[in-house]
Amino acid sequence: MLRHRPPGHISHLQFARSLGDILVVSVSSDSNVNKGVNRPLIPDDLRAGSLAALECVDWVYLNPDPTAVNLLEALRPDVYVKGKEYERNNDPRFLEERDTVSATRPGGVLEW
Repeated sequence: MLRHRPPGHISHLQFARSLGDILVVSVSSDSNVNKGVNRPLIPDDLRAGSLAALECVDWVYLNPDPTAVNLLEALRPDVYVKGKEYERNNDPRFLEERDTVSATRPGGVLEW
């Protein structure tokens, strides 16, 4: 499973798809995009539709939650792919996601 990546990151999505049998991409809902006034620039339905149109993406999930924890608990992925910027990130939201992968799937792997 992969959290939403901006549309220009197709190679990252292709890499994520190469790591498993199915690629599920989680798109943050508009209400959870806190990047300033008049954001997001592209509404969640258009972001999700753009991702769904890519051959490497099997499923797109429009996430109503602020983190991917509930989705991770439901899917129990073997591999969870995040962007390189999360590799040394100590944000409690990401740490909770990391811990969820470890707890729900022993041997679960995080990839950058």
